[in-house]
Amino acid sequence: MEKDPTSFNKAVDGEKSKGLRDSIECELPEKLLNLTWVLCIKGSQQKFGKDYFDTFSPTGKFLSLLTLLVLAIDLQISIKQFYVKSVFLFAPLQE
Repeated sequence: MEKDPTSFNKAVDGEKSKGLRDSIECELPEKLLNLTWVLCIKGSQQKFGKDYFDTFSPTGKFLSLLTLLVLAIDLQISIKQFYVKSVFLFAPLQE
């Protein structure tokens, strides 16, 4: 059983580094162009009462997720979760 890399350096030097580098080269220009990246403060550097409850990156609201889940249950729609970019990286290829 393979272990996931524990750091960025281990990931880019590992056996699947080509796929990771290709993904980074594909996604980074999109994120810069669309301004979809946000710098976030590390949780351990937050100060209680000052910025403890601030949100530093876009997040979904729980109520929105709950509404979608209830609607899917009511309409008997199956629910699946996946990250589109990683699906193509890790999908088995049949050549």
